[in-house]
Amino acid sequence: MRNFFTVSFTLLLVAGCSSNQVNYNDYSWSKLNTPRFTVFSQLDEQDTFEWAQDFDIFITVIQQVIQVDESRLPPLDIVLFNSERDFAPYRTRSESGVNENVLAFFSNQGSWSIIGVPANIRRDDAQRVTYHEAVHWYSSSLISLYPLWFAEGIAEVFSTLEIDGNTVKWGTGIPRHVAYLRFIEGLQPLETFFNVSAENALNIVDTYYPQSWFLVHYLLFGDNQLSPDALNNLLTEIQTTGLNAAVENALGMDIQSMDVELQDYLDNGTYRVAQATLERSDFTSNIGPSTDAELELVLAKLALSGSNTERAHAHATILASLAPNEVSTYDIIAFIAAVMDDKPTLEVALNNALALNSVDSKTYQIQAEFIFEENFNESDNYLDEDAARQIVDLYSKSITLLPYELDNYKNLIRILSQVENTSVLDQQIIEIGSVIFPNEGIFVLGRAIIEHSKGNNESALDLLNQAISEIYKTDSSDRNLRRYLLSVW
Repeated sequence: MRNFFTVSFTLLLVAGCSSNQVNYNDYSWSKLNTPRFTVFSQLDEQDTFEWAQDFDIFITVIQQVIQVDESRLPPLDIVLFNSERDFAPYRTRSESGVNENVLAFFSNQGSWSIIGVPANIRRDDAQRVTYHEAVHWYSSSLISLYPLWFAEGIAEVFSTLEIDGNTVKWGTGIPRHVAYLRFIEGLQPLETFFNVSAENALNIVDTYYPQSWFLVHYLLFGDNQLSPDALNNLLTEIQTTGLNAAVENALGMDIQSMDVELQDYLDNGTYRVAQATLERSDFTSNIGPSTDAELELVLAKLALSGSNTERAHAHATILASLAPNEVSTYDIIAFIAAVMDDKPTLEVALNNALALNSVDSKTYQIQAEFIFEENFNESDNYLDEDAARQIVDLYSKSITLLPYELDNYKNLIRILSQVENTSVLDQQIIEIGSVIFPNEGIFVLGRAIIEHSKGNNESALDLLNQAISEIYKTDSSDRNLRRYLLSVW
């Protein structure tokens, strides 16, 4: 790629910029930093401080159940609007381009996460949505360990958290979920429920979210009332020893008995809650005015996350003129240009970001995808080995910066099949991924590629057979890779 670092990037952006105006100058934006998150706010400093303090208390509470190393979490920015009207231009857009009537939204982009929410709102659901999505952020580094039912269920349980002074309460029953399960659909048998695919859970099975909430509430607050450690052990054992053995070990009953207990818990209609007192003096923060460049960057991220691409582009245009020597400027511009399929702008942004030593894993992922598109010959399914090596190295860099994105490992391993001589780093990356995602068959295929590169053909073929055993998960692309390897070896 050519080095465009001396080119005026603003000119490229302005050339493609829409008439979408960015109007937010009616407010003096403040920026509040905490060790856990950053808030950009239209509220005054006191109201911003109080909102952030409540949010920090919320995180402290969920930390009691979801035990993570907070240093591994993607940085979280929260954009706190004064009202629904101010938030409206940043609401998520549907595929048809229509702004959706969402109360708030969260987006995890891998190397960073963002929440957009109005503070002064008459509907209580805005806080519930914010808390639900924040649980997904907090558990993002453990996503491979949590089945979907738990990830959604625990988010719903903690979405009910209420803060009154120093007192917090959570676990309140959610009436619409209870009504749906009692009077409309009823509970699915657990063996059926646990085997619902992610696609069906999100798009077809209407009972999935209500029952996910209900099951997690039962595990935390029912008669067995699992401790956080016991709950984590149950989740681990479900994936390693199987459902029946895990339930037997954790709860001392079989699946059928648990179905009966759940039905009794639902019919009883009484749902325990947890309550605790926390010291607000533990909250550490500093607050001051936001710079224009900081504001443009975070609003570009928010707009991009909500599929408001033109608005993101408009913010990026201003950002490029305000902070032309900042690597974060080119990280976000590269992301926007990739979404817009603007290759000239993308090439400039990537060159600049890499020249400034970007530490954004997404930038290296986008660079890898760009080189693949530029070099892959679709007619004969061929990728030049030099390009393949470069792509693998870029994915390695992306993974080193953020090791919890499964798709990056999968893409690395697929491209690695085009590399004749693998490296020690290739092997190390595959081993790291296999520890984080122990049930994914793609890493067994990766080990097979490493073994074949070393000339250990028999071992490589044995690993190809292991990859499709019942203990590993594979999707269609994994199985296609296996068939390809068998055909060329």
